[in-house]
Parts: sequence; C-alpha cells; structure tokens
Amino acid sequence: MAEPNRPYREVRALERGLALLDAMADMGWSSPTALANRAGIDRSSAYRLLATLAAAGFALRRDDGRYYLAPKVQRIGLEIRQDDLELQAAQSELDVLVVRIGWPSDYAVIKDGRLTIAASTHPRTTMTVFRRLIGQHRPLLRSALGRAMLAAMDDGQLAQNA
Repeated sequence: MAEPNRPYREVRALERGLALLDAMADMGWSSPTALANRAGIDRSSAYRLLATLAAAGFALRRDDGRYYLAPKVQRIGLEIRQDDLELQAAQSELDVLVVRIGWPSDYAVIKDGRLTIAASTHPRTTMTVFRRLIGQHRPLLRSALGRAMLAAMDDGQLAQNA
C-alpha cells in the first residue's frame, strides 16, 4: 500500500535493480552472489535482474560470470545538464516563495535574446489568470521580468547575453 505522501506504490523489482546498480558501483566486478548479498536481495532474483540489466545495456558480464556497470550508466549521469540542476533548485525556491507570499513568481532563462519561462508558480495561486507559462517567451527589454534580470546582471553577464 502507498504511504500517505506517495500517491503510488513503489515498484519492487525496480528498487532491487537499482540496489544492484548501487552494489556494482561500490564493489566493482563482482559475482551475482556477492552483489545479491550487498544489495540485500535473493540470489536467484539477482541473476534475473543482472541478466535484464545486461540486456538493457546497463551492466556488463565477463566470461567468469562477474558483472559491472556498463558505460551507459556513466553516460546517463553525464547527460544531466547544469541548467536542469539549476531549474530544480529554482523550482524548490519558487515553491517556498509562493507559500510564503501567495503571489505567483517565474524563473526564466535568456535564450536567443528573449526570456523563456522555465518554471512558474502561477498554477499554484489564485492571484493570476495565467496558468500555462512554462515555455512561453517574454521580451527582454519590454517585460518587468526582463528588466529585473538585466538590472541584476554584472557587466560580464550583460556582455555574454548581448
């Protein structure tokens, strides 16, 4: 049964597969038995999950039967972009802000000389009629958001976005 703060039940097989990935990262090339012990799962389940991970390209299997992380796992980590991380941080701050002040706020990035709204709290407040702002563009010089961003930039940032 799902916990009160979680709308869905966890997928147990996925949890065990992730535990095996974590064990491979900690242990290096290891046998299915050692990985199962480290991950705290049944050995027969570990064999099936490791075969699935290998077939999907997330694990490598040597001739001696030992497994390790495939380069695909590292590539996934490298594909997390800095702007994705910044957006996550901004959204967290916006969520706190809208609760505190009750007024909608937006987070925008400058692309091609105009602002693109990347995060917004407009749908979470009654103080606006605008609900779908994410992905919308605003002029840099003719919007309050654009002027506020320009006012906060130093000379280097202004030159970079010129």
